[in-house]
Amino acid sequence: MGKAFDILLIFEFIPPLIHYLGVTLQILAASIILGLVLGIAAAIPRLFKIPLLNQLVIIYVSFIRGTPILIQLFLVFYGPASGAHVVL
Repeated sequence: MGKAFDILLIFEFIPPLIHYLGVTLQILAASIILGLVLGIAAAIPRLFKIPLLNQLVIIYVSFIRGTPILIQLFLVFYGPASGAHVVL
């Protein structure tokens, strides 16, 4: 049986990973900006007690906090596309 871990493989894969570091940082920046915008948009109705929007934000936060992230990823990835192809 071969080695379970080869330290030389780490040094082999570092250059390709560094090559894509820029893309990773762009995704990170976009995620932070989008999260800030959504967070502020959700906080304003809660702060000013806007009746209907406050209830919608409570439901949204409850859903996001209550479902596993993997299920949320499935809903985002498959949700919009699968709705158009449903045949009953």
